[in-house]
Amino acid sequence: MARTKKTWTEAQIEGSGAALDAVFNFAFEIGATGLEETAGGARIFFASTISDSTIQRSLSDFARSLRGMGYAIADPVLRRVPEEDWSRAWKENFKPIRIGNRIVVKPPWESWPAGPQDIVLDISPKMAFGTGSHETTRLCLEMLERFMKSGLSVLDVGTGSGILAIAALKLGASRAVAVDVEEESVENARENFRLNRIQDRAAVRLGSLDAVAAEPYGLILANIDRKTLVPMLPEFPAYGRPGTICILSGILAEEKQAITGLLGRLPFRLIESAELGEWAGFAAVQAVQLDVTRG
Repeated sequence: MARTKKTWTEAQIEGSGAALDAVFNFAFEIGATGLEETAGGARIFFASTISDSTIQRSLSDFARSLRGMGYAIADPVLRRVPEEDWSRAWKENFKPIRIGNRIVVKPPWESWPAGPQDIVLDISPKMAFGTGSHETTRLCLEMLERFMKSGLSVLDVGTGSGILAIAALKLGASRAVAVDVEEESVENARENFRLNRIQDRAAVRLGSLDAVAAEPYGLILANIDRKTLVPMLPEFPAYGRPGTICILSGILAEEKQAITGLLGRLPFRLIESAELGEWAGFAAVQAVQLDVTRG
């Protein structure tokens, strides 16, 4: 039987600066699976499981609210995009990039003259979020490079392309468990685990925290939007132990105080926060271990 060709909804939106960053954050909250920044704005991609009318209404209402606050942002223009057209666009625009001192992210079709200290990540993005080009991913990778300790076990929540789990393993993690609620992301992460030859130390599961046993991990990663992260964060201590490092991003810089305040009410001590563009990232260490029995 011939494989049914997938199509995606592309929302083209014109704008710049803080307005676009706000739209990106909102788009992932309502189910976007990828984006490509362009000279005058961005192309945001949604799976066919979300109706075009829902996408149009949600993004248009959000853009209208931003214009009411004085931001320059247009209403989205939607079109259907075959999967192969999206992949072709990525191949034209995805080039190797260096992040931090050691990490290099590149597509598998590009070569890189790796130095002795380079950690090279081969990422085939498909429709999943995470090529290193977005500020939130860069924040997480830079913090990973600073705080990763050899031998730690890793939980990657909202893995997308699997880029953070792969980086952690190449920086010395013993094993990684990744979860994502999008089936396309789970498939993409598995492919990227194989590309980077770390599949024997990594597992990816469809779902959220409920797909993972509440065992103590040495490092928890979460590059997800604020709407998803805030109600989930109080559950993280059940997956950690004293000394567990938690690295977070996907948060707009203007929402920074809300996250630091929440961390302060949980058994986490903030050890670093950073901003890149309109986005913020956080590294915290767990102070105590919670004895939680999950029903």
